Amino acid sequence: MKKFKNNKGVTLVALAIAVAVIMILTNVIVYNAIDGLRANKLRNLQTDIENLRDKVSNYYAQYGAIPVKYKYTNTDNINKIDSISSATDTGEFYVIDLSAMENVTLNYGRDYEKIGTDPYTTEDRISELTDIYIINTDSHNIFYVAGIETNGEIYYTDYTKDNKDTVPVEIRSYEGVEIPIGFYYVGGTKETGIVISDVKGDDLDNTKKGNQFVWIPVESEEEYVRNTEYMDVNVSATAYADKDYLPDGIQPSLAGSNTPEEIGEKNEDAERQAILKAKGFYVSRFEAGKENIDGKDTLVSKKGVSVWGDTISQEGAKLLAKEFENNEDVKSALISGIQWDVIMNFINGKVTGNDTIIDVTSVSNEIKIDEKNATGQNDKDIVCNIYDLVGNYVEYCAERHTYNDDTYVYRGSCYRDETTMPSYRGYSSGTVSEAHTFRFVLYVI
Repeated sequence: MKKFKNNKGVTLVALAIAVAVIMILTNVIVYNAIDGLRANKLRNLQTDIENLRDKVSNYYAQYGAIPVKYKYTNTDNINKIDSISSATDTGEFYVIDLSAMENVTLNYGRDYEKIGTDPYTTEDRISELTDIYIINTDSHNIFYVAGIETNGEIYYTDYTKDNKDTVPVEIRSYEGVEIPIGFYYVGGTKETGIVISDVKGDDLDNTKKGNQFVWIPVESEEEYVRNTEYMDVNVSATAYADKDYLPDGIQPSLAGSNTPEEIGEKNEDAERQAILKAKGFYVSRFEAGKENIDGKDTLVSKKGVSVWGDTISQEGAKLLAKEFENNEDVKSALISGIQWDVIMNFINGKVTGNDTIIDVTSVSNEIKIDEKNATGQNDKDIVCNIYDLVGNYVEYCAERHTYNDDTYVYRGSCYRDETTMPSYRGYSSGTVSEAHTFRFVLYVI
């Protein structure tokens, strides 16, 4: 008889165990693969954000503006997970203009190519796109609208809601307007008056008591002229720039100038060239204020301080104004008559926060106050973010007229006079007076 070897087969229990192990290993491999894919997608997002942040920063440093194309309003999903910071992301959102920057390579954001093609030609339709990168105009924070989901969380940028960016960006330019070194953007626009302060984190209420200034745009030479229609016409028709008011680096050589009119003409031309080059100038947001710092009366442009009046002459105002700031980026000076006219043109007919229209040729008496006050206290006397153009004191400027050699021009109105207006042009001897103060400006170099 032939004998057969007894070969035992695989039992059902062993087979079941083997299948279970294989399934577990397969699930682990699949899970790890999916998890790895998600992690890779998140890394791609982070790489895109880092790349865009670098490109945008370089663009901003070169042009003083961020590269944006269209306004974007569909941020509900990003808001739901609290990625947007109420402290820093306070501006509008815009689609990043990828075509404005060179060598931009991204993993996501393909919807950008649809912009401008039918039907994505309007703001509403563009805001329907999600595979796209947007940027906040105030914080410069960048978000990917579609988001990347991993481990139960959705990421719209390269930080989480628990670790979001709440550090304000140091804005060095706003709407193309340069913010000088040592100053910080506070608020406003070119239309409503851009406000800067020399204290970081200051606000429009000036709660941190920084020196504040407002940008006055001058886009063309036609915008920078003396307005002889503003009262008093007799003064304005014969007015000319004063001597020795321009700061170092702007003050021209006066060699060969023998008369006050010749000196004034050269100073006016130097002033004009400096302001046209910068496309504007900053004016003190408040009347000249006096603050005791380290035991010394110091010139300031702050809210709620004593007006520097009663003890200042026109010559003294020129000296104080030039001493306020004088460095490579910005220089200060007493406001000129033409600069005052440019401000009047800028504010004329614009609405204040109290819906009161200031017409610089006829101003309402209700804006007046019947006594001297601290700077910036009359909320009806504010237009384009500038205070104190009406009431308190009249203000010396660096302007003379031909009444005699010692006749100086002042502008604005006084608490004692209910008939004059912010555009008013009068004259005096330039000596100390209980009704006179001044306003000063910053030249951006």
